[in-house]
Amino acid sequence: MKKNGFTLIELMIIIAIIGIFAAIAIPNFNRVREQSAVHAASSTIQSILKSLEAYASVDLEFVYPETVEGLVEVTASYLDITRVRETVEVLGYQGTPSGRYTIAAKVRGTRKDTWAVYTDVMKSPRFVTTQPAVSSWMPL
Repeated sequence: MKKNGFTLIELMIIIAIIGIFAAIAIPNFNRVREQSAVHAASSTIQSILKSLEAYASVDLEFVYPETVEGLVEVTASYLDITRVRETVEVLGYQGTPSGRYTIAAKVRGTRKDTWAVYTDVMKSPRFVTTQPAVSSWMPL
């Protein structure tokens, strides 16, 4: 006699296999999501840097800002601050009029605190888990 359908053992095996796949996929998904948040913050910091350079190339008497408020003010016409808020929780900046600066930002969307740091001598941001020592901070 033919039976239609699955036995209880067959269903339990299928459910166990699906559970194993979910146990593998979910941690990987979270790791990829956090990596994408870090890369987005890196891109945001590089955009801030490029907008600062664009402002410097237009203004012949350009003096680098010394506070984060000054940074936001000089880059406002080159950078959409709402885009920055999507990837960064807190923005930090410390600069000198001669052109030495440090840009720091807390990455939005990570389980543990991750900070991106970029200085005038670095080629790409560095990521740390402790808050960088910067003189001026602005929550976004």
